Order: sequence, then structure tokens, then C-alpha cells
Amino acid sequence: MVSRLASAIAHEIRNPLNYINLTLDHLRATFAPDDPKKQEKFNILTTQLKSEVARINTRITEFLNYSRPAALEPKSLDLVAIARDAMRIFEPQASECNVKTRIDEHGPVPGLRPTLSLCAQH
Repeated sequence: MVSRLASAIAHEIRNPLNYINLTLDHLRATFAPDDPKKQEKFNILTTQLKSEVARINTRITEFLNYSRPAALEPKSLDLVAIARDAMRIFEPQASECNVKTRIDEHGPVPGLRPTLSLCAQH
């Protein structure tokens, strides 16, 4: 019963996501600005949108898997890659506000990848 409900919810969310993804492809192919600076910003934003659609699709898959018995599979994390991915979300807005961002690595953590801290400087 729970897995059927999860499947129905996932279907209702994925349909509009697929439309959004196809529309983004159409926008990128048809409406890209001619101005190189605007085109770069346009590409960054549309790439970010596609990435967020993919992220939601991943969460839907995880949600569907949650309704099934799970086998634990511990794995190492690449914290720098995770931080870079997180930073992509707010970096364009930070840049527009003249806020500089960076990732500082502070050496390795046993069993994981390097530790880091996220910094924003005015």
C-alpha cells in the first residue's frame, strides 16, 4: 500500500519535471542571447535549473526506494565535491551582490575526503 502511494506521488511530481526539463532544452536551443556576457549567464542559469531538476528526480527515486526495505551500503563522501555542488546554488546571487565565495580545505579526515569550510567575504 505504501509503495503504491509513493509510486503515485512520484509519478505526479515527475511529469511536470519532465516538462520543465524539455522546456529548458528548448529554451537553450532557441532563445539563447546573442550577447556573450548574457549568453554565459543564460547558460549558467539554465544548467543550474537542469541540475536542480535532476536533483529532484534523484530525491524522488530515493523516496521510492524508502518505501522498500533498504540494504545499507556505507561509502566515502567527497566533501569538496558536495560543497562545490552546494555553492553552485548561491554563487550567482553572491556574485551579483559582490560577495566572494570560496572553499577552504583543511586537510584529510579519516575515512572521508578533505574537510572544508564555506566562506563568504564582502
